[in-house]
Amino acid sequence: MKKVLVLSLVLVMALAGTAFAGINFGGEFTGEIKNGETRFMSGVRVNSALKINISADGSEENSWSFEGKASLEDSEFKLGEYKLTLTDEYFDMYFWGNGKELSDKGTTLSLISAGKAASGHRARVVVDAIEPVTLTADYDTNVLYVFADANIAGYDAGLAYKRSGKPGLEDARNTVGVWGKAGIDMFTLQADLGATFLQKDEDVEGEGDDDDKSLAFGYGAKVTAEVTDEVTVYAQYKGKQTGFDNAGWPVSELELNATYDDSSLKVAGTFTQDLNAKSNKVKAEAYYRFSDTLGYGDLFKSDKYFNNTAPAVGLVANLADFSVEDVTLNVASPVVEDMVWARAMAKYAPEGDENFFEVGAYAHVKVTNKLTVEPSVEYKTKDSVIDLTGKVSYLIGSSEDVALKLTVQKVMVAEDAEEATAKEVLKASVTVKF
Repeated sequence: MKKVLVLSLVLVMALAGTAFAGINFGGEFTGEIKNGETRFMSGVRVNSALKINISADGSEENSWSFEGKASLEDSEFKLGEYKLTLTDEYFDMYFWGNGKELSDKGTTLSLISAGKAASGHRARVVVDAIEPVTLTADYDTNVLYVFADANIAGYDAGLAYKRSGKPGLEDARNTVGVWGKAGIDMFTLQADLGATFLQKDEDVEGEGDDDDKSLAFGYGAKVTAEVTDEVTVYAQYKGKQTGFDNAGWPVSELELNATYDDSSLKVAGTFTQDLNAKSNKVKAEAYYRFSDTLGYGDLFKSDKYFNNTAPAVGLVANLADFSVEDVTLNVASPVVEDMVWARAMAKYAPEGDENFFEVGAYAHVKVTNKLTVEPSVEYKTKDSVIDLTGKVSYLIGSSEDVALKLTVQKVMVAEDAEEATAKEVLKASVTVKF
């Protein structure tokens, strides 16, 4: 019965989409043939997946809009990510969920913060009709946030409130906060201060002689200086007392950073000292690119590097307590203009008294406008892993986005491997968007 109702709803909305220009339907269908990943010709099966995208708006004034996705799983349609936006001259209201992202909202250093992603279902109301104050209320299954933000004479400040507990906000904790942000010459000053009201019968681990206290504070401050157009430095401190309602906020942490960034070179160093655990971390990174076609963060991504028009190199090192955790070197470059791109990776990652290395070589070959081949090989000294992978993509007909894809992969490991496992993958798939 549920299947019939869902299918009927989809058909009604599809018919409505033909009658009203404000409703749009789209989606994609994927067909796949794949083995069981143990041997090439064992466990072969055929899979399919259907996803439907829906978008709509209410009127010429755009008083509301909706976008969502649904998928067919085990003969049942299931609602995927979605967002409903209601727009009024006095407020905006949002309902979103199932993995959909809206925007982060919080104090200037995120001491109290409502994230943008919704794993379940979320609701948010933003009232900006009371100048210069903007009010925001954000509700999750078990957390309520309220923010009041203002910009006065070029300075930003605000109040924040958080109530968190069990679903339905039972047995909840209350947290209040205040924040400020100001720009003075080349400096930007930011500060957060918050307090969680503790219940008298609340068991707060590690409080010692302060078990009877009624407040637990969280705090943070950051000073950023733009020394030149290319050089930025900052110093930041974060801390909290036991019982403050933000599990991810450090107990006592100092962070220092210096970054040089221009069109061809980026060098950055970050030092983080955990004053509570008496440990530290250092991250040093350097990138050089001969073209600014790609941002520094995209230079070596597997789905981006072949869009570059010139060579690039990057080096990243991570240290813990001044001992090396890992060092990674990446290089990428076009080999034949508009046809062949190559990428290489080398990583050193010691563990205790043992030294481990990883190397990889990757290529993106545009054989024709329709055919693309991506071979790769990786080797890891830990467990003696050899990974041989080949991917082929062929555009069907005159389409630019309907491709038949083939993946062949063989992973070989040592007989006494502790973590890695051997596998053989054979997969062919095609995705049709509509």
